[in-house]
Amino acid sequence: LLIPILVALILFIINNSAYIVPQAVGTISDGIVPGDTGCFEFNTASFTNPSLLQNLIRAAQTISTYTCYNQKLCSGGKITVREIPKPVGWYGFARFSRPRLIEVYKGYQPNPQEALYTLAHESGHVFTVPDTYSVGTQYASLGLSGSDRTCLPTYQFYINGPADCRIINPNNPDQPITGQFEDEAETIADYISNLSLLSNYSNHLQLAKSIFESCGFP
Repeated sequence: LLIPILVALILFIINNSAYIVPQAVGTISDGIVPGDTGCFEFNTASFTNPSLLQNLIRAAQTISTYTCYNQKLCSGGKITVREIPKPVGWYGFARFSRPRLIEVYKGYQPNPQEALYTLAHESGHVFTVPDTYSVGTQYASLGLSGSDRTCLPTYQFYINGPADCRIINPNNPDQPITGQFEDEAETIADYISNLSLLSNYSNHLQLAKSIFESCGFP
C-alpha cells in the first residue's frame, strides 16, 4: 500500500511542478511530452501556448540525441527555457551568464521543425559563450572570419544578406557588428535542423563536425 501512495505522490509533484526537468513525465494535455530533454528545463508556468511548449520540448529531446554536443552543452549545467513578451521581429534570446537561460517570445507559433531550429540556434549561443571548446578559434582557422566571408543564409537578420554577414548594433546602428556570433549559432542550428543545406557550405560543415562528432576538446 505504501509504494502506490508514494508513486502517486511523486507523479502529483511532477505534474504540478512549474518546471519540466530531464526525463519529463506527464501527458500531452499537461503540456508535457515524456522523454529525455537533456539539460533543458522548461518553466511551464511561463508558457501561454501549449503547442509552443510541446514543440520546444520535442526539440530539446531531439537535441539531446546528439551525444557529443549534448555532453559538451550540458557540461555547463542546466539551461532554463521560458516564454516572455515578444520584441517585434524576433523569435528568441539566449543568456549565457548564470543562470543559463533561453527565452522564446510570446506570440511565436512555430511548427515542430521551426521550434527545433530556434532552440538549436539559441543553444548554440549558450554553447559558444564562454567559448570553452574554442569554436571561435576554429571558425577563424577555417577562414570563416575574413572580410570576404559569406555567412549561412538561414539567419534572417543580416543587414544586406548573408554575403554581407553584418547585423545591426543595437547600441550604435551606424556601426554594424560582425555576424560571426550568429553564424556560429546558425552552424549548430543547421546541423541539427537543416543538414542538407549545411552540406553545401564545406567550411561550416567542417566546423559543425568538430562540434558534433568529437566529444572532447578540438
